[in-house]
Amino acid sequence: MAEASGSSIPTRYSGRRVRVAAACAGAVALASLTTGCPAQARQHEASDGYVFERKEFMHTQFEVRIVEHASFAELLEALPNGGPPRKIRKVKAWSKIEPDGTCEIHIVDQAKFYTPDAIGHELAHCIYGRWHS
Repeated sequence: MAEASGSSIPTRYSGRRVRVAAACAGAVALASLTTGCPAQARQHEASDGYVFERKEFMHTQFEVRIVEHASFAELLEALPNGGPPRKIRKVKAWSKIEPDGTCEIHIVDQAKFYTPDAIGHELAHCIYGRWHS
């Protein structure tokens, strides 16, 4: 593969260098002018309305404990410190990370109310910590 230098981009074609950086930059500039795209794209918003903001840490191996509750009322009652104020409660699952790294995910009985997005959201907390505001 040819080595990149200046605005050249390496290619696999017989070691030749193809200068496309200027053409690409022009195309990107034209596209952003015609479509109104921002310079940097916004992070993808998930179906639950959250956007991944930052990694507090990254756990690649840990124990997960699932605690299943019979109802959303029981799920909310189990929240530490009473959870969020009652008027803004939209909690479908929650998690806590123990000092030893064990992650406990609290969910509602999935046979009654299937919430795979909420389970994935909480698993992301187990992996990345407090990744959203």
